[in-house]
Amino acid sequence: MKVSPEFRGTATIVVVSLLLLMSFVSFLRSSQAEKREVSEILLNQEYKIANFPYHAREYYRTDDRKTLLGLKQEADKVLSQINAMESGTKMLSSEQQSFLILTSLGDDDLSHALELYRKRFEDYYEQIDVMWDASIKSNSSIEELQYGRRTLGYSSSTAQLIGEGEGSDVVGKALDFLERRNSSLLLHNRETRFQLEENIRRTKSTNIIFNGLLVVIGVVLLISQGAYFRNKLLVPMNLLRKNLEYFTSEKGGDNISDIKVIEDKVNHLEDDFERITKMIEHLGEKDFEANTDGLNPRLEESYDKARNTLMQLANEEFVSKWITEGLAKTTETLNGEHFDSITDMSFAFVRFVTRHLGALQGGVFLRLDKNSDQVVNQVASYAYGKKRFPQKKISANEGLVGQVMLEKQYIYVEDVPDHYTAISSGLGEAAPTSIIIIPVVHGADEVYGAVEIASYRNLTPHEKEYANAACERFASAIAVYMMNENTRRLLKESMEVNENLKNKEESLISKTKEMQGFQDELNVKLKELSKESNLNKNILEAIGKTMAIIEFDLEGRIITANDMYLSVMGYKLENLIGKYERVLVPSEEVNSMRYKLLWDSLNNGSYISGEYCRINKRGQEIWMNGTYNPIFGLDGKPYKIIQFAEFTTEQKAKDLTSTERLNAFGMHFPVLDLDLDGKIKSANTTFTELLGYRRKEYRNIALVELFEDAKEIRSFKRILRDIKAGTDATATFNFMSREGHVKTLELNLFPLKSLSGDVQKITLFMVDKTEESFIRKELKTESESLNLLQNEVASRTAIMEGMSMILEVDLNGRILSGNDKVEELTGKSIDSMIGQPLADMVTTSYQSVISTLLSDDSERNVKIRTLEYYTTRKGALWGETSVRAVFNGDVPIKFTFIIFDVTERVEREQGLTRQVERQKTKNTLFRMQQKENNKESGFAVLEQIFQDKEVDLSTNEWINKLSLPSLLLDAEGKIEAENTTFKNLDITATKILNVPDFLSESQKEKIMHSVINASLLEESLPLKGEEKLLLSVPLFQENTHRILIMFA
Repeated sequence: MKVSPEFRGTATIVVVSLLLLMSFVSFLRSSQAEKREVSEILLNQEYKIANFPYHAREYYRTDDRKTLLGLKQEADKVLSQINAMESGTKMLSSEQQSFLILTSLGDDDLSHALELYRKRFEDYYEQIDVMWDASIKSNSSIEELQYGRRTLGYSSSTAQLIGEGEGSDVVGKALDFLERRNSSLLLHNRETRFQLEENIRRTKSTNIIFNGLLVVIGVVLLISQGAYFRNKLLVPMNLLRKNLEYFTSEKGGDNISDIKVIEDKVNHLEDDFERITKMIEHLGEKDFEANTDGLNPRLEESYDKARNTLMQLANEEFVSKWITEGLAKTTETLNGEHFDSITDMSFAFVRFVTRHLGALQGGVFLRLDKNSDQVVNQVASYAYGKKRFPQKKISANEGLVGQVMLEKQYIYVEDVPDHYTAISSGLGEAAPTSIIIIPVVHGADEVYGAVEIASYRNLTPHEKEYANAACERFASAIAVYMMNENTRRLLKESMEVNENLKNKEESLISKTKEMQGFQDELNVKLKELSKESNLNKNILEAIGKTMAIIEFDLEGRIITANDMYLSVMGYKLENLIGKYERVLVPSEEVNSMRYKLLWDSLNNGSYISGEYCRINKRGQEIWMNGTYNPIFGLDGKPYKIIQFAEFTTEQKAKDLTSTERLNAFGMHFPVLDLDLDGKIKSANTTFTELLGYRRKEYRNIALVELFEDAKEIRSFKRILRDIKAGTDATATFNFMSREGHVKTLELNLFPLKSLSGDVQKITLFMVDKTEESFIRKELKTESESLNLLQNEVASRTAIMEGMSMILEVDLNGRILSGNDKVEELTGKSIDSMIGQPLADMVTTSYQSVISTLLSDDSERNVKIRTLEYYTTRKGALWGETSVRAVFNGDVPIKFTFIIFDVTERVEREQGLTRQVERQKTKNTLFRMQQKENNKESGFAVLEQIFQDKEVDLSTNEWINKLSLPSLLLDAEGKIEAENTTFKNLDITATKILNVPDFLSESQKEKIMHSVINASLLEESLPLKGEEKLLLSVPLFQENTHRILIMFA
């Protein structure tokens, strides 16, 4: 039996209407269950409210903010539930259940009870809020007292009040209020729940009658709808058929029904959409190989555009990821293990970098000797041949390596000469295709060496960027390694010194014990020696009239001294008796081994004579020639020491002055003694070092034999005649050194006469004039180089000043100074910015990033971020911000910010992102348009927007042209406008998250991510009891964006 299309359409409408009627009846029934759920929630609130005073007392007793935080969160939940029930919206309870708003049913008693319950709980909640604010103020005041100037808001008077107990009184009053009002609030809760139960009982019988009437009305509506849609179905179907035939460019037969043609066309389009959907999924997995044969031409064109854009983005992402992962692995290679030497570290580094770049050969050249800047050593190589640097050393001033170290910039060469180097293997060797040489620079000035890498292929720009960045990390690793090695060396030396001091201390204790034993033996024999004391005394008195005499015991303590010794030293006898001689000895000699050996020898019975220095009472040095004489007892052992001395301070001073002058003069100038014939008799070491001759090579030879030019001999002989006559002479001659170098020396000759006045010999000293001309030339060259360097620095500074904003900021984040570029880009004068926080220059969303950049002032590394700055010019201002702390020694004093204008780059990236989102949105809207059975359902307006046609987005009138329920949101998710279809749903909300019946946490995150980041989103969710598809469409404007939400 053939069924007509009209009958099938009418039957479909009837069935759909019946389903809608059944859904509404089910909704009325479900409202009863939802009100019972609300009753359970009220019962749960009663339990929570009953426990509020207990938690408040617990916080008052322990001062545990976690307890108060839990109390505040529970109160927030209860208040939000009460407000939701009264305001006429739906929300989520803590048990993830949705409940119906009670006041929407028109029950006055229930509404009154709920309003009274809400007001009483708001008073209750206000006291909990007071406790929370008091807790925050108390905590902030403690921080202010601890950190002083770092406080952000409270004055010192506020901190003092809270410290004196004001916060405690506020909490106590609030706790008293909670305990007094708790029972009253519980009564209002129970009254609301009672009214709700009464409402449930009253509405149960009413719903039965209402459902019956609803069934009768539904039957009448079904009959009228059947007659109405029978006449209204064929025309739209025919129009839809024509649209499909136009879109697919294929016309169906006239004898085929409209529904059959529509069904076939829709099936073909469904296949195409399924195919394009899978192809788009492959694009999301970065699979760009897809066959578009047989695909709808319009879909094929859109897909090709999206694929090309995504391929470009994927390539940029791969490059960035490759560089980031390479640098991370480079750092891990340098820091992942302990290296015994710089060579091991260098080999590990060059091996990894060469492999990561896909090169076949690499080498590291470093300065190993700090005292020699002219030689660079090849310390490590990877697959490196031996033809270019077999000696493993090269000059730092020649070749490409020297140029890279001098300029501190890498060099990349692709046209490599055949003889430059070769990559060798077991099968042979061949010249590389490209060479890159990168300097190893730490900071701004410290150049450690260079790294050279050779490859059979040309390196890409991102590979060069990675190689340069890797060498910077290598330089930092070398600096850290050298610092650690120096620390270990100092620690080892310190331990060795401590060990030596410990050994000396043990030796000193042992010697002290031995001396104590000697002292005991001496005391025993003291009586035996008393007989000799009178004789010794007489002898000493006779000697004491002409010499200074002082007596010591064997430990060095002074026993007595004669008047001559005391008068010269400036002491009285009673001031010296019993004291050790070392009080008269210079401190450096007391601690010397020489002084210790002196007393060890005296205790062993040895006579010691010599010249000694002692310190008198006024602290002056007194020199004496004398002997230390041990006095032996009857047992043949010494029991005391007598020193006989003559004071020679004045003569010593004269001799010392002359000797020091001669020695000082001889350390800087060659000095020679000549006989009257001009032959060399003696010369100091300075002469030997200057010309390089050994003593046996110049002794007794004529000085003129060392001349470089024989023509100068006559001049020297004339000078000798003048010297013999007793006059001085000065002349300059060229000498030939032992190594064959010419030395220009100025000779100053003086005759030395005997007591009779005759000239016995000649002394001369030389002044080296060789380097004077060379120094003049060097000074001229250095001056030119310095001027060139100053000009280069000035040029670089001018370029930096002209290209970027430069700011100096103190450690508290306030601006100290800035250049003219700041005023040019921001439109504000630098004078108005000085003293203001730097965070005020950036937009609100980036102010926390400024705090992060200023958080650690001990770091010496450069931090880089891209931030949005306020500006008076049209459009946004994006700046790539580099910041580094400035140190005075090890103490940070300020920050330097260098900000490059990257607005064009950021806007280009944002534009690309917007184009991708636009294309995705167009595809999605097209698919939804096909699902809708009417071309005039409002999508034409969206097509005009995305085709950049003139549509006034500021009036929000265009949204009413959309037949689907639609909302217009701002960039924060707040509702700005809604169309008539959405208003008919009778949903009251201010934010998008409050519109659906229920949202999971993941769905909330997806929606807010789509709103904030202006990205397309399709999400299924419940709306007014039905499953709807939420479509989030970004609408881009000049400096911001808005979001169009449609429910399909």
